[in-house]
Amino acid sequence: HYVHQLRSTCDAIVTGGNTLRCDNPLLTSHGAGPHNPLRIVLSRHLDLPAAAQLWDTSIAPTLVISGLDTNQSLQKVLRDQGVEIVILEQLTPAMVMKYLFDRGLSSVLWECGGTLAAAAIREGAIQKVLTFIAPKIVGGQATATPVGDLNILKMTDALTLEQVTWEKIGRDMLMQGYLAPQPTTMEKF
Repeated sequence: HYVHQLRSTCDAIVTGGNTLRCDNPLLTSHGAGPHNPLRIVLSRHLDLPAAAQLWDTSIAPTLVISGLDTNQSLQKVLRDQGVEIVILEQLTPAMVMKYLFDRGLSSVLWECGGTLAAAAIREGAIQKVLTFIAPKIVGGQATATPVGDLNILKMTDALTLEQVTWEKIGRDMLMQGYLAPQPTTMEKF
C-alpha cells in the first residue's frame, strides 16, 4: 500500500525490460491515490512481449524508450495499443532523465531490477533511495540483488546515504536516504 501511495505522488515510474518480462507489473497506484503516473519501460532493443499489463493504456499512459536498433514490428503493435515509443540515440539513465526533465517530468520513481538500478546510481540519475528490508534471507550465486554491479569492492569506497530515516511498515523496515553527491554526478547534468 505504501508503494502504491508513493506511485500516486510521482510524475513517472521507470522500469526495465527484464522486470517487464519477469514480473509483468501494472505500475499503477492501485487506487491508493487519485493519480496514476506515466509508466516507462526502458528497452535497448525492444525485445519485449507483445502482451503485457503495461500495454493497457486505458488504465494509465505508457511510454517505451528504446535505442536505435529496435524491433519495428513490435513498435507498430505497441503504438496500435496507444503506447508511446521514443527512440533515444543514447539509451542511458542520464539521457532518459534529461529527456523526461525536458518533458516536464521531475518526480521519477525508478522501480527496476539490480542492473538498471546500478546504472542509474552510477550515472547520477537517482538522488533518493528507498529500500524495504524484510525479515527474510535469500542467497545463492544466481540470486538477484537490489543493486547490480557498481564495481565497489571495499566498504571504504561504499556510496553513502545522508539524511537517513527508518520506518516500520508491517514486518518490514523502510530505509530512506539521499545519495551523497559524487563529483562526476553533477558534471553529467
